Amino acid sequence: MKRYRIALIVVMASLILIFGFAYLSPGPYSDKVVVLMYHHLSPGEETSATISPETFTKHMEMLRDEGFNVIPIQALGKFLDGLEGVPPNAVVITFDDGYESVYEYGYPILKEYGYPATVFMIVSRIGRKEGEIPKLTWEQMLEMQESGISFHNHSYDGHYKVAVNQNGKLKPVLAGEIFDFTTNTKESREARQQRVYQDLKLAKEILEKGLEHPVEFFAAPYGVYDEVTIEAARQAGIRYIFNIKSGAIKKTTDPVHLNRVNAGSPNISAEDLKRSIFKAAR
Repeated sequence: MKRYRIALIVVMASLILIFGFAYLSPGPYSDKVVVLMYHHLSPGEETSATISPETFTKHMEMLRDEGFNVIPIQALGKFLDGLEGVPPNAVVITFDDGYESVYEYGYPILKEYGYPATVFMIVSRIGRKEGEIPKLTWEQMLEMQESGISFHNHSYDGHYKVAVNQNGKLKPVLAGEIFDFTTNTKESREARQQRVYQDLKLAKEILEKGLEHPVEFFAAPYGVYDEVTIEAARQAGIRYIFNIKSGAIKKTTDPVHLNRVNAGSPNISAEDLKRSIFKAAR
């Protein structure tokens, strides 16, 4: 009897280890989409949001070799609307801020692998070259659009922070009421909502006129927003809003609370990214 109990304990412990490991281990997923977030590409510079073209190539190679299915952002919208399904291991590739490096380095790599992607544009900075990291031009955007790259809203001019109280606490300008130190007063929520609405509406109208495709996706600057921002975005015709929290998107996900997995830091190897994708989709 004693031997039987010992054998039973060993078997149970083995099962726990096997199934526990299987539960914790990443693996293929279905009926979910993982959205990747990149920013800037540079062969000679590394920051928290800048990676080399070589690293980006390795990421794309991993997506291909590991059987991920890169889909356009429009397919994500149809998935959330219940109009279409998505393939297993579905991934969307996005870039924030509209850097020219996406055209110079990212675009050729994406074309090589046949992958669509989306760039979220700060519309007031389109074509700017002086005093900042160069931004995409309209000509570059139109060329990229022909190869499956789409462009959506990252605000017209809302990618900076402002003081929101007399102590100088800072928040993204679209996510907080501005404090006026000259009058010692704070902007009302209603005034902020109108301000955010005007910003997003202007960005949407300019992009749609210049690119002739609907602009319904918005990546909130710094990933920060609240119900005031959401209501203003809805009024402006925005249907889908991205944050920067890690996680996968399901059919039941609220379309104004869409997660993304950070892929654009220099310490993220292809293997790291694979684990992050599967972890997000768990």
